Amino acid sequence: VRLAGSSRRLRRACASAEPAGELDGLVPAGLLEELPEGLAFQGAPGGSGGGGGHTMLDRGINAAIVLGAITFALTKLLTVDQEYWHGWTILEILRYMPQHNWSAYEEALKANPLLVKMMISGCYEGKPIFEFDRARMFRSGLIGFTLQGSLSHYYYNLCESVFPCKDWWAVPVKAAFDQTAWSGLWNTIYFVALGFLRWESPSTIFSELKSTFFPMLTVSISHLL
Repeated sequence: VRLAGSSRRLRRACASAEPAGELDGLVPAGLLEELPEGLAFQGAPGGSGGGGGHTMLDRGINAAIVLGAITFALTKLLTVDQEYWHGWTILEILRYMPQHNWSAYEEALKANPLLVKMMISGCYEGKPIFEFDRARMFRSGLIGFTLQGSLSHYYYNLCESVFPCKDWWAVPVKAAFDQTAWSGLWNTIYFVALGFLRWESPSTIFSELKSTFFPMLTVSISHLL
C-alpha cells in the first residue's frame, strides 16, 4: 500500500509505536485496522516491495521447485523399463508403464515398508500451485516424513492385530476407530510438532490445539456418516 507524503514517517512510527494511540494524527482513525489481510506497507517484511517484485520472485522459485519435482517424477515413471527398451515402440513403453510402476512400488513396499510409507507421506496447504509457502511446506513435509508415515505404519499394523478377523463388521469398526481415536491423536501430534518447528511457546501451541481439536474431530466423525 503506497501512502503519499509521510510514508517513511508512518513506517517509522509503526515500527516504534506500541499503543495504537501513538499513530494519532499520522493516518485517519481505523485505517490500519481496515487494511485487507495480506497487504503490507511498501518496504515492510512480507510486503510487495513495490510493483510485486518479491511476489514474482517467490512465484518463480516456487515454479522452479514444482516443475523440477514434476520433471523428476515423470522421468522416473516413464523410464521404469528403460533397461528393457531395446526394440520397444513408444506405444509399448506407454502400455506397460502403469503396470510395471505399480509392480515396482509393491516390490519396494515389501522390501522397505516403513521407508516407503515415510517417503509418500506429507501434508500440503491448499493454495494455488505457485503461491505456496516454502517454509510451511518444508515443515509439513518434514512432519509427514518423520512422524505421519512411521506412526501410521505402526498404527495400521496395530489395527490388524487388534481386529484380525475379516468379517463384515471389522471394516466399520476399524473406520470408526480411525476417525475418532487415531484422528484425535494424530491431530494433536501434528499441531504440537508444527508449533515447535515454528518456535512457538507451549502456551501458544496448547491454545491453538484447544481451539482446533474438537472442530477437527467433529469433521472426522462426520466422514463416518
